[in-house]
Amino acid sequence: MPQMLGTNRLVGKEVGDFYRGHWGKKYSEWQGNSVKFDKGLRDRCVAKYLRDIEKYAPYWLDEFAGIDCSFGWHENTFASLELFGDATPPTPHECTSWILWPDLTGGQSVVLHKCRDSNVRELGVTLRHIPGYNKWLGLGNLGRLSPCMGINDKGLALAMNSGESTRENENAGLTTPDIARVLLEQCSSAEEALDMYRRIISTHSYAHGANGTIFFLMDRHDGIVIENTAWRMASGKLDYGFLIRSNSWHLPGIEAYSCASYKYTHGCEYREVQVRSALKDAFAAHGRIGLEDSWAISRCREGGWQDEYRAVCTMFTNSCSTFQIDLEYPEALATAFVAAGPPCHTVYLPMPIVIDEIPESMMNGSWAAAAFARQTESKMEADIQPFVDLEKQIMELYGNACAIAKGLLNNCEKQAAINILRGAFRDIVKIAEPLCCNITE
Repeated sequence: MPQMLGTNRLVGKEVGDFYRGHWGKKYSEWQGNSVKFDKGLRDRCVAKYLRDIEKYAPYWLDEFAGIDCSFGWHENTFASLELFGDATPPTPHECTSWILWPDLTGGQSVVLHKCRDSNVRELGVTLRHIPGYNKWLGLGNLGRLSPCMGINDKGLALAMNSGESTRENENAGLTTPDIARVLLEQCSSAEEALDMYRRIISTHSYAHGANGTIFFLMDRHDGIVIENTAWRMASGKLDYGFLIRSNSWHLPGIEAYSCASYKYTHGCEYREVQVRSALKDAFAAHGRIGLEDSWAISRCREGGWQDEYRAVCTMFTNSCSTFQIDLEYPEALATAFVAAGPPCHTVYLPMPIVIDEIPESMMNGSWAAAAFARQTESKMEADIQPFVDLEKQIMELYGNACAIAKGLLNNCEKQAAINILRGAFRDIVKIAEPLCCNITE
């Protein structure tokens, strides 16, 4: 039986359980990298970062202090790690994401999918519920307290892509994962999240290196895309159909502040065309776009990241998530289908937001590490079929559980529905983990 861990085990007295080695390594790297930065500038950046946290999420400061204390670090060391720990040469970022509205999904749900392209290989799934704030489930860099993509128990899902390079940037502020965590913990709808995001930009509390950002917000009523520099933003709403972005801006006005080259933009828009074509083909063939269609698109491998015509999935596609929100029961039936690692080398695991524990292997990076090991061995020539077959088995089990849960919800038996979904998740983990994490009983 896989070891399962609850929602509040990430920080506090158990902070070092499986992050100690990771954070210790990052601390050593940070010490080496820190000589590249003027100490005065670094200290001013950290001070501003902490002021922005105090402004938008002051309760995080206790977490940061607890980590510093647990490791015997000087005050604000973890804050410095959050800002400067990843100070490595930039690599290609080719995220591609899309929102599907109910007229395309069969009328029962809305869907947000994100493919993340990055050289980061240490990835973990986080399930958090701080008393007084929304519970959330997210996927991101191991050791970070904030996700790159996630969903909360109010039926709000979000993801972000790196935007185009711009001169309108800041040295310090809330990082995009930090912003994602603020929105997940404090907002109950896409509209609320949009208002919070607007506040963050208006107070110059945003930072994302030399690039702007593309943020996706989705609940059962609204699909919203945001494109922004550190100083200004534009937003648009989705009422029907689909919305696709890679890493290029399209909203009126914001394009004027881009420094991106023609070749960069061309590569981005080619990936968007790939997704657009595949979604249209799926809809034409079946009259709806299923989850498996998004998963197939995420595994498209027509070209490498260095090619002018890039595939949606490249050697740098390190993870994906598909968030599904039920229109009738958006809180109880919200689900994250998480590919913790390259999607060609693992399965999309259904993780209902109502779960209160997740496998340690997903939290500590083992699940992702196994997927990357398979990628290293087979490169882009992996046999995808075993994972697709396993997904079919998993989805039959999960689909049956959701149908039973919906019937219970119709009869106002919420706790019984939650118990069904939690039990299904535990059963699915037993089925999936031996193949995906190379674990044998």
